Amino acid sequence: MLRWIRSALEGRQEKLDIHNTKSTDNMDKLRELTKSFDRHTEIITSVYRAALGSNDPCYIADMNTYELLWVNNAVTKLYGPNLVGKKCYKAFNNTDFPCSFCTNKMLERRNTYTWVFFNSKIQRRFLIRDRAIKWDGRTVRLEIAIDITELDFNDGRIS
Repeated sequence: MLRWIRSALEGRQEKLDIHNTKSTDNMDKLRELTKSFDRHTEIITSVYRAALGSNDPCYIADMNTYELLWVNNAVTKLYGPNLVGKKCYKAFNNTDFPCSFCTNKMLERRNTYTWVFFNSKIQRRFLIRDRAIKWDGRTVRLEIAIDITELDFNDGRIS
């Protein structure tokens, strides 16, 4: 009987050792994933903070509903507060329907689109870079605009 108990305990000890080894391996993998996640979170947070504090207008809008999901401080300074949740065409161009020059169709065919636009509402000219990105499982438009109103293009060179 004692041999049987000893044998059963030894078998269980081997299983426990194997389990502990697997648990240690899993914990090491979990630590690596956590470090990787932390690095990526730090990068994303840095990019977000840079965009938020940038002097260049930047916003994110749903490509299906045109709803503004996020705007940075530069957009708020140009167009006023409380823009999130509003339609981009209403907030930026004071119209009741999507803009005729909306780049959503371009972004369906390619991921990035760069263009120049004069906004008559605020009397400014912008070099704009639009990009389709994933946001909460949906495709949205990230738009970053650089104000080029003061640049002189008369001779083909920027002065």
